[in-house]
Amino acid sequence: MITELIGNFLMYIGGIMNKRNIIISLIFMLILVLLFIVFKPKKKKTKEIEEIICTKNCKSGDTMKLKDGSIWHVISYSKSKVILFSDANIDLEGNYLPVDKTSLRNTGQPVAFDKKNVRTTEKNPYCIYPDLGCSVYEKNNIDVFEDSSIKKLIDTKFVPKIKETLETDDIIVRLLKRDEFLFFKELQNQNKTYYNWLYYSGYWLISGYNQYSVYAIEEGKEQISNITPYIAYKVGIRPVIEVSSDLFK
Repeated sequence: MITELIGNFLMYIGGIMNKRNIIISLIFMLILVLLFIVFKPKKKKTKEIEEIICTKNCKSGDTMKLKDGSIWHVISYSKSKVILFSDANIDLEGNYLPVDKTSLRNTGQPVAFDKKNVRTTEKNPYCIYPDLGCSVYEKNNIDVFEDSSIKKLIDTKFVPKIKETLETDDIIVRLLKRDEFLFFKELQNQNKTYYNWLYYSGYWLISGYNQYSVYAIEEGKEQISNITPYIAYKVGIRPVIEVSSDLFK
């Protein structure tokens, strides 16, 4: 009998203690919830960097958009002439390839600067190793009498489309010069900015290093490379256009 009473008493005390522990736990959890609500770290709003599109009186390094929606970067902008560098490479049909601005893989469709054994030494004395291709972009009628494969492709596939877009025949289409690439790099330093568009695709430059090597930018690299003209798997076509500034007034 006494043992039973002691047991019931201990169970009663234990019940009180359990209830007390539960109440304390609930209060503690409530405090934690309130603290979390009050001191919850606010997510910083990431401001999307919108590309500022220049429409007229632009300066070097600015970005412009043509009527077809294509994006171009200003090399120079004067009262008489505007020189622009395409944001995108083009494919073998002269169409703009898609650009992923967060990636360094935007070359899309690599192409040879000059095909093997097309410009022979007999017809083009400067081209001493025709089996490697020739490094001259267009004929000079002195020691090169034929255009490169890449120029022929640009002239037949891309030039008609850009003329239609800008509604003008007064246009020069070419590749970026070595000096223009270096100019953009220097402009970065001056403006304390970073032109990621300068590096996120691989493309040929118009300038030859020697008879059988051409300057080029490989995707993701910030330095100029020398590549044999017939190589058709590393870099592609990224055009430059020269047009009258009257088109943008």
